[in-house]
Amino acid sequence: MQKLWITVAVGLGLIWAVLGISTTQTVAKQAGDVRLSAARLSSSSQSIMIKNSSILASSLSSMSSAEQSNLSQSNETKSSTLDKQETGKSLTKTVDFDDGISDWIEVKPSEIASIPLNSTNQLGYTFANVDGSITKPSYTAAYDKDTTPDMIPKFNIFLKEPTNQFASIYDAWKGAYSTYDYSIHYDKNGGLGNDAVDSIAHKFISIKYYRGNTDRNQPALKALGDVIIGGHHYQVELLMRPSPSGIIQQEMYIASLDDQSFEAGIYYAKDTLLEMDTVPLYAQGNNAGIYLKYKARKILANFNVPNGPQHFSTPQYESQIGGPAGGSTYGLSGYESGDFNSAGLDAKNFASDYQIMSNMDSTYTNKWTWQTFEPEHVYHFRTDLGIVGSGIIIPNAVIKYVNKTSNDGKNRVNDQLEIEERARNYGSESTWNDVVITSSVSEGLDVDQNSIKIKLMDGSLRAVDQSSYDPAQRTIKVKLPENIATDKVEGIVFNADVNNKEVGKDMTVSMLANSETSNYQDSTELKIPVLYEPVLLSKGVRSESDKNTVYAKSTESFAKDTLDYQITLDVDSASSDVIDGNLTDIIPKGLTLVPDSAQLKYSDSETKEPVTDLTAVKLKTLTPGTSVTLSYKVKVDEDAAENTVLKNTVNLTGQAASGDAITVKAEASAKIVTPKIGQVTFKYIDRRTGEPIGDQQITATGTIGKKISELTTADISGGQNPNKIRPAFIEGYTPVDLTDDDDLTTATFSAAKDIDPEIQAGETIYTIRYEKQRLAITALPRKMDFGMLSDTQNERTFYLPAPTAIPRSGYQKNPYHIEISDYWGITNWSLDVKQQHQFEGQYILRDKQAQAKSETAQKVILNGARLQFNNAKLTTVHADGQTGEESKIDALDHFNLDPNGTPRRLIIQNKRGHFLENSNDNQGNLTYDHPGYSVYRYQFGDEQSADYSIGLHVPATTKRYATHYNTKLQWNLTVAP
Repeated sequence: MQKLWITVAVGLGLIWAVLGISTTQTVAKQAGDVRLSAARLSSSSQSIMIKNSSILASSLSSMSSAEQSNLSQSNETKSSTLDKQETGKSLTKTVDFDDGISDWIEVKPSEIASIPLNSTNQLGYTFANVDGSITKPSYTAAYDKDTTPDMIPKFNIFLKEPTNQFASIYDAWKGAYSTYDYSIHYDKNGGLGNDAVDSIAHKFISIKYYRGNTDRNQPALKALGDVIIGGHHYQVELLMRPSPSGIIQQEMYIASLDDQSFEAGIYYAKDTLLEMDTVPLYAQGNNAGIYLKYKARKILANFNVPNGPQHFSTPQYESQIGGPAGGSTYGLSGYESGDFNSAGLDAKNFASDYQIMSNMDSTYTNKWTWQTFEPEHVYHFRTDLGIVGSGIIIPNAVIKYVNKTSNDGKNRVNDQLEIEERARNYGSESTWNDVVITSSVSEGLDVDQNSIKIKLMDGSLRAVDQSSYDPAQRTIKVKLPENIATDKVEGIVFNADVNNKEVGKDMTVSMLANSETSNYQDSTELKIPVLYEPVLLSKGVRSESDKNTVYAKSTESFAKDTLDYQITLDVDSASSDVIDGNLTDIIPKGLTLVPDSAQLKYSDSETKEPVTDLTAVKLKTLTPGTSVTLSYKVKVDEDAAENTVLKNTVNLTGQAASGDAITVKAEASAKIVTPKIGQVTFKYIDRRTGEPIGDQQITATGTIGKKISELTTADISGGQNPNKIRPAFIEGYTPVDLTDDDDLTTATFSAAKDIDPEIQAGETIYTIRYEKQRLAITALPRKMDFGMLSDTQNERTFYLPAPTAIPRSGYQKNPYHIEISDYWGITNWSLDVKQQHQFEGQYILRDKQAQAKSETAQKVILNGARLQFNNAKLTTVHADGQTGEESKIDALDHFNLDPNGTPRRLIIQNKRGHFLENSNDNQGNLTYDHPGYSVYRYQFGDEQSADYSIGLHVPATTKRYATHYNTKLQWNLTVAP
């Protein structure tokens, strides 16, 4: 039996259109890269874990024999002075101090680090003497009961000028024996301190020194080891690293290695010296610290720092010669009483530059609140010190606040705080230029955007631009108008309301003051505690005309504006049930309730309940940990007078399950102002190239709350018609999609349609993307192969087997189909197909009569053969756009082809609706027919019928030859005029 091979080639014709083909490719990142990065990260961020029993041995292994001898002698001497109880303690515990530095390397005790202060001067710091030596003079023995010949680790900070060095503490070249540094005291009401008894630096029983780098790549030094003092065993880390402002953070991490908790107090004391021992000492103001000044040099001691001290004093130096506790005794002097928690000079809150001491041997001390030490819990303490000379800038950032609602020292929900952030130059004979303050507030504070002001050097206030506050990020950013000379102060002040999001916790306000034109900066943060309350009632209001506003105690509004109120009642999880609760909220004159806007929503329900009377809202019983929210909208009356403040109060009355009565209230207000002006910008770009097209962009400016269609041509840039820009008609293009996100790299686009947005505060940008008008057609696959068929002279229909989908999934069939991509707006189109000729092939005819072999190739026709297409169906694969009036698409569900080349019309697309052209506009909410694009698929059969949907009918009378028959189909996509 002879076989016939029959194929159909597919040709594509596109009349008045362009054939478009696009591909996409995804590149996957190898998992091995990720694992490698993770492994590297792990190896570079190891924590330092010190085991007390091995510290001495590991220290000795890295030192010379002479150094080992000295260290061994030192530790033997120390151990001999410990009582039996102390020497019997276990030294096998360890605590991990997370100091934020991961690249520590061990160094010698004589290590010196420094940072540049300007082009000629440096700030040096070391645990040794200024010259790097670690030997102290013999005459210090009467003061320092540590009998080792080596200097104990002291915070030694000094100024390095080109020809000289200036210390900040007494005897910085000779052991600094009169300075305590961090100390610990065990008697809460017990008298003066003593450096020989309380100073932690004296009591190390093992110690190692390290050098590392901060996140700003500046050097840090630490001394780490075990301390036994007063019968208690600690692990201690003393750390020096530069602050952003260019002075040194003197820090201590400490953890008790005892098995039981106990109480003690941490304090700090420094015997200062600035060329002389009797130098005037001044207050920084707002209890931020102190400074000493002599000629052009200054010593700065900053106390208003994270984990900084609560109290300070500046006593004259005092000492006690001889005896078992010989040493200095000024460490706890200058405070109001012997109570460790008593205040010192901080109770007086001296003004900036107030002279505290003159012509006396100056010192200063710090105290932290009396502390309970829990076993192996890490405690962190910090106080900063620096020294500067002429031409040096020392930035200083300080935050303070005042509670404008309450004066009892406690902060509650609904209280209003006034927060001031100050930038000061504590340098010497210098100017800090182009200063910017960036502030961030935690979610427990609602910033009043309209209250933000610049506080100038003379104390006067200046308004800031509204864009200075970003409510989404909760940040304020303001450039100060004046450069800050030495000892001058400038900053910002603003009001913030306490909400209920951080009750019983500390709210945080952080501040960065930095220069736009140099590296000078300082940062700080302030913790503001919020009183715990069992029942919290809060009320906030916002203007719906400004999409950037959040609920706050007050807002600005204008006539015909809409205000949105939200009242929340929270019952703390540690409280008791609230029963018989009622809310009463009376809307003031000038505001009108928006019908059906009042709703009640309980936290334990997804349902919102309508409220018909705001003056009597009955609540169901609220259990601990639940809440209820009342929300409603009001319209500001048209005749509302400007500068009027419309205030309303919500009252809660009820009873707790315990029987206690509950009465709480909260208020919110709106100030009526002149309607604000906003701006909407429409940008037009080519989606494929990202390049601007048409008019590129058009700006509409008008009163907040108005729609674009309400504006006139005078309000539109270029005098455009406000109804012809949203979107605009651009010749040769079709609008596809749009977004109001500013960042197009992360924006979410929606289908293009007529938009008529309301004007909001600030600027709103709509980016509308267009595609060039075109149609695209694809036939899949490009070749239809019937394979080998029988040449038996029977009437038969041969069916075209559909290909298997790739990748294979259970031999799923992929029907033959035509795909049409339509970017042509509303223009109608149609799809035709024609068979260009009957199936034909070449056959070799042999002349049996000729003596010689003769072969001639001859064209043969498969007469009467007809292609049949069944189970045809048109589907929409993708539609990125809106349809106005329903469009009509007619498509044949089956057809036969005439092999003589007569076209067969298969699909007619008749679009209806409106399209924005030069003579029309989109006023009246008219919509486009497919303003985006659509992808259609015209396929023959489905997975079940694909193998029997395209057939070739051959009559019984048709002569068949064993050859390869083929024909060609031409698919034409035609655009109507």
